[in-house]
Amino acid sequence: MKTHSLFFYAWAAVLLVTSAHAQTPWYITGNSGTSASTNFLGTTDNKPLVLRTNNVERMRITAAGKIGFGTTAPTTTFDLIGTFKAGGATGYCKIDSTGNFFFTGDGALRIQANKYCFKLAVGSKGGMYYDKDNKRFEFRDTFATRTFSVNFDGEGYLKGGLQLGNSTSTTAGTIRWTGTDFEGRTTTGWVSLTAGGGGGGANTSLSNLTTTSINQDLLPSATNTRNLGSSSLRWKDLHLHNLIFSNGTTQTTAFVPYTAGSGISISGTTITNTGDVNAADDANTTLSNLGTTSINQNLLPSANNTRNLGSSSLNW
Repeated sequence: MKTHSLFFYAWAAVLLVTSAHAQTPWYITGNSGTSASTNFLGTTDNKPLVLRTNNVERMRITAAGKIGFGTTAPTTTFDLIGTFKAGGATGYCKIDSTGNFFFTGDGALRIQANKYCFKLAVGSKGGMYYDKDNKRFEFRDTFATRTFSVNFDGEGYLKGGLQLGNSTSTTAGTIRWTGTDFEGRTTTGWVSLTAGGGGGGANTSLSNLTTTSINQDLLPSATNTRNLGSSSLRWKDLHLHNLIFSNGTTQTTAFVPYTAGSGISISGTTITNTGDVNAADDANTTLSNLGTTSINQNLLPSANNTRNLGSSSLNW
């Protein structure tokens, strides 16, 4: 009897201790009647929570709350060692195991109006900016100043200089720097953009011209403002068909050759010889080619009391 009594008291003590520390288990089919304030999955001591499949750790939440996938020592709030995919079935973004970020299918990076596409790690204003109002993408410096931009219509802006390198492209319209010359690509090959003004054209001083045929009118930029030659740099020969004055009259008489260094002065409709210049219809120096002539101007000597009208042997 005493033996049965002792067993009974011992069993009762076990039941009392067990009931005092009873816990509701988490069932694999789910629990009901839980309270988020008192029921949770986790630890109550300073230990991490580890999830495994196939007895291999897949995820860890540290005591500090850092979540790690593929790592037992996460260093950030969310630390993933491996690949990452987010989006839809056909369009999504992805990070591969080497850290490359790209889009697949219909996935795309969409930028809101007047926002940065990305910013520099140093400085809060430098980076690439989408300017919706002006319909362009801009590169900005750390002061948010536009340094380079491309508009949607293809127009561009560059604040500083543009350095070109050498190119082997065969696409017409390409420009390159060979190291000694700027060249442009045509449909047939490369041509210089500096020597000869671009493949045989004239340079700005015309110093590379050979005998040249001009098939257009050669006009001054404004009337009565440009000279053909100068007092110190004169043209050697001037071959004309017609000489038309500003009032519309035309001098069609051909000029005969004249002594080098002599010239012609033209004022209004008057042509004056400044040297040994003769026109086919002008009088010669002896007036021997004159016909019957009417003079409607005063006939004056070149100096007072120095010239005679006739002579002792040739009288009028």
